[in-house]
Amino acid sequence: MQYNHSLYYLIRYNTISKTRKILDDWELRNTNLRRVLISIPFILLSASILIFFISFNLSNKFPLPKGSYSSLLVTFIFIEQVLSSMSFFKNNKKIFLKDERKIIHQRRSVRILQFKSALILKTFWKSILTSFLFLLPILLSLYLTDNSELKLITLPLIIIMNFLINFLFSMLFAYIPYIVSIIWSKALRSIFIKIVFFIINLIVPIMIGLILFYLLKRFDVVQSLYEISTSTIFQHLNNVVPYHLFYNHIITAIITIFVATIVCLAVYKLWDRSLNKYDLIEYTEIDNQIYPNKMKIDRKNKTYYSILQKDRAFLFRMEGYFFNNFGNMLFLIMLFLGFGFPFILKYFEDYPIQASLLLVFVISSLFYQLVGDAIKIILSVELDLKNFHLFHSNISNLWQLARPKLTNYNIIVCLLSTFLSLILLFWQSSQILLHFVFLVILLSNGFLHGLIQISSIILYPKLNWEHLYELGESSKAKTFTNIYEAFVFVFNLQLIGIVGFLLYKFKNMSLVILLSFTLIIVIFTILNYIFSILYLRKLNMNERYVIDDRD
Repeated sequence: MQYNHSLYYLIRYNTISKTRKILDDWELRNTNLRRVLISIPFILLSASILIFFISFNLSNKFPLPKGSYSSLLVTFIFIEQVLSSMSFFKNNKKIFLKDERKIIHQRRSVRILQFKSALILKTFWKSILTSFLFLLPILLSLYLTDNSELKLITLPLIIIMNFLINFLFSMLFAYIPYIVSIIWSKALRSIFIKIVFFIINLIVPIMIGLILFYLLKRFDVVQSLYEISTSTIFQHLNNVVPYHLFYNHIITAIITIFVATIVCLAVYKLWDRSLNKYDLIEYTEIDNQIYPNKMKIDRKNKTYYSILQKDRAFLFRMEGYFFNNFGNMLFLIMLFLGFGFPFILKYFEDYPIQASLLLVFVISSLFYQLVGDAIKIILSVELDLKNFHLFHSNISNLWQLARPKLTNYNIIVCLLSTFLSLILLFWQSSQILLHFVFLVILLSNGFLHGLIQISSIILYPKLNWEHLYELGESSKAKTFTNIYEAFVFVFNLQLIGIVGFLLYKFKNMSLVILLSFTLIIVIFTILNYIFSILYLRKLNMNERYVIDDRD
């Protein structure tokens, strides 16, 4: 009983703490927290009523055989639950990480209880959103329009089943990556294992990409999917969807919920034993290596070089965290290269340049988002603000703080862009000019992503962080980053589309078109830097950051 009370209070604490941090990120500290929490049900109710009327009108206007709409809905919800649960570990990895910065978290039992409370809270909120925004209003409208075979009494049971499936699948699909991460965190302490792991990250995804391309080339994918969808096995699999059991009888629905509850408890017990045995994942180990200060006392821009060297030292000390994320980047790039370029050479023989430009742009956009995630802890401003009293008199504006961080980021961009360009040269070495354009795309995309990510963190830092993995996680900064990066992505995508059309229309002028395209990208990048530098220089650091007693 005491354990259940502790779990309840931790869930309540996490809900209130997360809400307060979000309000603080948006500078709404004086907002009444009780009013915010009370307004959430009203917002959900309003959205649910709106969806109810939309589905009610659509089901009346476009009638289908009875039960078709509800069957499609529950099948779609089930597929969405499976897919979202498969990425649950990746999207919520921070709750799996071991952080002992707080004294209370130095006890394993408290850390495990904190993890369980976060797991239950996340699955609960997801179930609430899917149930009250989709399942309940749509199924109720289908029942009132006589388009559903479900009985009204089964709707609450479906909501309970929705939570159980979310909870079960989240635990199941997160268990394997959790165990693998525990094994790798211990194995990667050896330099030899790190080298082997690096080679595996290069070879395996390329092989996976080549196998996928071979299967795509060998079989007619559309015809194969049609044959699978009409097969008897697929029909049986469709009947396995738990929600379809609610059509039969109320007793069947209750038995299904009972069985799902038993399975959830069994998997929960497995998690409990594993956590007590292995604990959470060691996500970083900061070494004690001392880096000598080679900066001369009379050197100009001492503040710039001090922050530059501090961030580099921190990067090397946290190499375990960085290279784990670097492995994820390599896997993505090699998978794209193994599948993308053979795919282009086969299916886009008439215009491979256009397809190659688009592929390189998409790869670089995804890649540098991962780079930002990998090093945002090192380059974030939140750690520097803890020592605000040491250098606030030497830094007058925000650009002086952003410049050294951007320098370190751009050095990493240059190294990675050169590495990727060499790989691209290995795959397609016929046109040197095209590879020069590839290099410009990689560099400009990297420079822009670095500028956006670092500027957003400096403009909107997370001052109320408690754990290292919260650095750079301000909701306002992430919103600013997403909007700015979406603008850059759409602009470049439209530009590549225009260039592709011009290359198709004027094949004899490909040299002029590609050089003009390169020049426009460079000018666009420079203009973004000029605008950002001028804006950051106008913002006074002492006025921007209000450091109160809690920091």
